[in-house]
Amino acid sequence: MATISLMHLVVGFYLGGRLGLFLGFCLATTLMILVFFFGDAQLLKLFKAKAVRGQDPWNLNELAHRYSRIASVPTPTVYLAENSSPFAFSQGQYWKHSFICVSSGLLERFSQAEIEAIIAHQVCHVRKIESFRFGIFSALAHALVAIKALRWLLTPLAWILIKAAVSSRSFLENDDLVSSFLPDRKTLAQALWKLEAYSQTLPVKTLPCSHHLFIVSPQRFEMKQSRLQSWLRLQHPSIESRIRRLTGSFPI
Repeated sequence: MATISLMHLVVGFYLGGRLGLFLGFCLATTLMILVFFFGDAQLLKLFKAKAVRGQDPWNLNELAHRYSRIASVPTPTVYLAENSSPFAFSQGQYWKHSFICVSSGLLERFSQAEIEAIIAHQVCHVRKIESFRFGIFSALAHALVAIKALRWLLTPLAWILIKAAVSSRSFLENDDLVSSFLPDRKTLAQALWKLEAYSQTLPVKTLPCSHHLFIVSPQRFEMKQSRLQSWLRLQHPSIESRIRRLTGSFPI
């Protein structure tokens, strides 16, 4: 974020002197404000997600509270998106506010134990500040692809930003952390396996540069992509490596 702000200042000064420097400062400040305070609302708006209040037959709020207490973070707000595709993601700053969003498709197709493992997984992402870091880079990438006139040029840069922020190691380490909280590591492995399978048959239509926010990639692999495109858009480690790490074997 500091590098991008500095780029605004340098480019502004190069193009317009002191006035350009001032405009670059204003643009950088505006972008940071949008990223910090409004960058985490885009996905909730896309899925028309609503906070879970009152009746909660799946005990989502109780699960979020339980694992937040174990992870020593404030309890995230749980949102529900009416969508037949099973998915889950989290965003926000754990020191201020954060949220977890799950789909109705996930609640309908997964067991209570698997839902518990998924909620715990998202809480741990918040604890490790990955939800915040991933969300920051996602918002910056969205700002780039929003410039329609230069989208063909800036889209690869947006994916490079995401690639710089996200590593396979982050997901693997988070899997390990979650499994230390759960009574059975295999439950998380089963949930990941099912989510991966559903992402191939019921892919989620989501925002560009937001796949890394989900517990597994929400869209199926496209064979028509070039090797470079596949590398840039592949943020999650393979499901095989994640399950082998959890259970010692593959398939389950």
